[in-house]
Amino acid sequence: MISHYTADRKIRSDDAYSPNNEPNKRPDCAATVYWQRCREAYSDVPIILGGIEGSLRRIAHYDYWSDKVRRSVLMDAKPDLLVYGNGELALIEIMYRLARGESIKNIVDMRGTAFILNKSNRHLKANFIEIASNDVDTIGLVDPIINPYVMTEDVADCDIEKQKFSQYTNFNKDIVKGIVVKAGDDLPDDT
Repeated sequence: MISHYTADRKIRSDDAYSPNNEPNKRPDCAATVYWQRCREAYSDVPIILGGIEGSLRRIAHYDYWSDKVRRSVLMDAKPDLLVYGNGELALIEIMYRLARGESIKNIVDMRGTAFILNKSNRHLKANFIEIASNDVDTIGLVDPIINPYVMTEDVADCDIEKQKFSQYTNFNKDIVKGIVVKAGDDLPDDT
């Protein structure tokens, strides 16, 4: 869809990812159409879906163009495996396992992958752990962000700033020392 339409639902005049920037060279639901063509040509080869469409459409999602919630691309495209997120390492691991002779149906234990549970692999559900989405992996200190626009003449003069930056032993106080611009000040033209 994004290859044909802008965010305002206007038809694109060109497609930056097609030869000679020609528009209308790619189908609307590319993952589904390409999957069908791959299955027709190579019915026995495992199909792994990934990229931005696989990542964003791996679960039920709101479709802006049709103004409704659509089901997962796993249900429409029916790939053997879906890789989402930063998939380079997952893809390498999948290729190694396939090269060793492991079936694509048995590659279900990798992080960053998704597949459809059906009658043949329903027994795998017992190995899954369901985690609430609001659980935090680890609770720990979050480093404060150093404000480059701190409104003080010198960090040493401000107890709050001094306390905040005391944990940074190599912090250069000269960064925040010097001229401070305040609202209403006239600035030189070369600024």
